[in-house]
Amino acid sequence: MVQRDVAQLREHMRDHLAAAISAAPADRVLRFRGTETSLPRKKETALLDLVQQAAEVIRDVEQSAIDMRARAEDLAEQLQLAENRIEAVEAERRAAEAEMKATKARFEEIEEVLSRAEYHISLTEARLSEAELRAKMAEAHANETDDALARIENAIRTQLLGAIPRASGNLSAVA
Repeated sequence: MVQRDVAQLREHMRDHLAAAISAAPADRVLRFRGTETSLPRKKETALLDLVQQAAEVIRDVEQSAIDMRARAEDLAEQLQLAENRIEAVEAERRAAEAEMKATKARFEEIEEVLSRAEYHISLTEARLSEAELRAKMAEAHANETDDALARIENAIRTQLLGAIPRASGNLSAVA
């Protein structure tokens, strides 16, 4: 669009200058003091070159603006993607923290159950030790009782056996 406008302007200026130089009647030309009635050909070309250079500068500025806008849009898109990724990572972090919190709570619960189990085991071991001690004491008492009973049996036998020979001697004397 700008190139077309510049081309039209250039063409218009050429036509206008050419018409002014070749066909300008003396009565229609304004004359300024100290100026020539027509521009030399070099000045006309220089003016056209300046207009062309200005048009090129305008085109370059417009192209730079287009490039900058495209770059800005690209950067905005990259920024949006980065923000989306940050949000996703934040959500993942929050989920991981929640999972860690739940795992920690389960771990603490397991530690408490383990602590109670260890306490019950120690109580059971203490009761078992007491029961073993009572069993040993009962066994020792039973052994003592067996020994006492055996002594009593021996004493009874000794008494009975000693009484039998006397009784048989008494029986033979009676007969």
